[in-house]
Amino acid sequence: MLLESYYQAKERLIPVMERAEKLMEKNGRAEAVKNIGFAKKKLHENKFQVAVMGQLKRGKSSFVNALLRNPKLMPTGLIPVSSAIVSVQHGEKEQITVYFKNGQNQIHPLETIAEFCTEEQNPGNEKNVSRIMVEYQSDWLKDGVIIVDTPGEGSVNAYHDEIVYEFIPKADAILYVFTAELPICRGEFDLLKRISEEGTERIFFVMNKVDAVNHDPVTGDSAEDQLRRGVEYNINVIREFGKFSKLTPDAVFCISSKFALESLISNTPISNASGFPRLETELRKYLEKQRGAEAIRSGMRAAAGELGQFTNQMQTEKSALNRQLKDLTSEKIRWVEEKEKLRKNLDRECQLFLRSMELCEPQFAGLCAEIKSKTENYITKRISEIGFRDILAVKKRLTEIQSETENMFKEDILNAVNRSLGEKAIPAMKDLASNLEQLLIKFSEDCQFHFEFIRVDISGFNFLKGAFAGATIITGGASLLGYSLSIGWIRTAWAALAGGTANLWNPLGWGLIAVGLGTGIWGTVKALGSLKEKFRNELFTSIPQIIESVKNKFAENIRTIKSDGEKLVWENFRIMVDPIDKGLAEAERQLAEGNFEKRIEELSHAENEIGIIRNRLMEIETYVQKEML
Repeated sequence: MLLESYYQAKERLIPVMERAEKLMEKNGRAEAVKNIGFAKKKLHENKFQVAVMGQLKRGKSSFVNALLRNPKLMPTGLIPVSSAIVSVQHGEKEQITVYFKNGQNQIHPLETIAEFCTEEQNPGNEKNVSRIMVEYQSDWLKDGVIIVDTPGEGSVNAYHDEIVYEFIPKADAILYVFTAELPICRGEFDLLKRISEEGTERIFFVMNKVDAVNHDPVTGDSAEDQLRRGVEYNINVIREFGKFSKLTPDAVFCISSKFALESLISNTPISNASGFPRLETELRKYLEKQRGAEAIRSGMRAAAGELGQFTNQMQTEKSALNRQLKDLTSEKIRWVEEKEKLRKNLDRECQLFLRSMELCEPQFAGLCAEIKSKTENYITKRISEIGFRDILAVKKRLTEIQSETENMFKEDILNAVNRSLGEKAIPAMKDLASNLEQLLIKFSEDCQFHFEFIRVDISGFNFLKGAFAGATIITGGASLLGYSLSIGWIRTAWAALAGGTANLWNPLGWGLIAVGLGTGIWGTVKALGSLKEKFRNELFTSIPQIIESVKNKFAENIRTIKSDGEKLVWENFRIMVDPIDKGLAEAERQLAEGNFEKRIEELSHAENEIGIIRNRLMEIETYVQKEML
């Protein structure tokens, strides 16, 4: 009935292990595939590994020799000997197979084993031995039982510990060897902790070297009392680990490998004093009655252990992927928001700039009206200041008025241009783009060619010619007519005066002088007034023309500035948004190449598959508890 239950459990377990194996293979976990495959092979072959473990120099190799009834089977010595895993299985021909890390293997005689597994002949495992398989005939090794001797934990060679720790989950049963000479020390805690967390449920605690405990002449304690206290102390230490919290003193097997080996050498039966008969009875009972359940559980542990490690890795990877996906998605969103924020800000600034420019024209028009009024008032005032006393310098005075008016007009127009643009456009431009200010400076320079007046031809205002010509006709002074027609009005007036003086003897001469002077003065005043009016009218006519021309140029430049400014805004936008686009493209590339969502989905499927496999393992565990134990 027990055997039938074992085979049924095995038939249930192997497909589950194969499912786990495929899952590991699919996810590139070659070591996990190897370990599950090894456990599955053990089930197929009905092999059962009993591992001998413990700290160095606890007599493990001597214990194996005594158990297998061959004092010289495993090398022993004072220095650490075992430097590789040595498995002893049943074989008709006694020999060793040495497996190397490069995948090769060699067969050697049994007596050469020390060359490959001892620290003395293979220091630091310089021969790169992976493991050693010993074929040997023993009743213990029948029915697929394999005794595994492991290196001593806690030696100066750190790789010894690694070898032991890696083998813990593979063992179907563990013989943990410590010594009666020394209590379990802090150095053994790591190994016990690992066994408690990762090892099989079936552990035999073996306290070796009880032969070293003798009667204490000082305290009077017998060897039995000291041994009992040693067992109690060690039990209390072992109980600190969760799996062993209910351990009792009866669970510790006190043995002497030395006594057992001495019996073998002397070819006498192994005595009860060696402790081996009790240990072997319990070990045999376990192998005969509970081995099947432990073999099933060992296969389950192999699969569950790899599933657990893979789950931890997946959770870490999935968490990292989710974090990266979230970060990259947030980064992408940030770049998009940054771009939109920049676009909105520039659009707002651009609209402010355009509205500001539109306000420039009406303001400039208002300022031009003020300038026109100011200029006309100035011209009127300055022309009115020209009197009869300025007759001789009237051309000079008119030229001065024209020049002063032009300079004042130029300055006022330029101030109006700069004021209109400065008050409205320049602040907006500074917020928008500082280099737009250059457009304003250029505009002010462009406007200056409009500030040339339509000149009044002052040289044509020889008005006294007409005035004195009329005077000589009235007086009949024919001789003066030639002068008045050929010279300026000042010479004509003085000629008339001279003519009158030359004819003092003639009463008509004085009349001529009076009439000539009166007529000349009257004509001069009238001509001066006409000149001033004509000069003012021509200036008044030119001012609106100039203002209109400047306003047109202003409007034209405003349109250019608006167009160039808007264009410059979006050129700057392209420059400013370029790093944003690059950041966005990089985020999108990483999202695309990273296959984050695809990988997260794969991991989620793997998690679901692990959940199914674990449920199957729990069902098998329930079956083992009910049918096999």
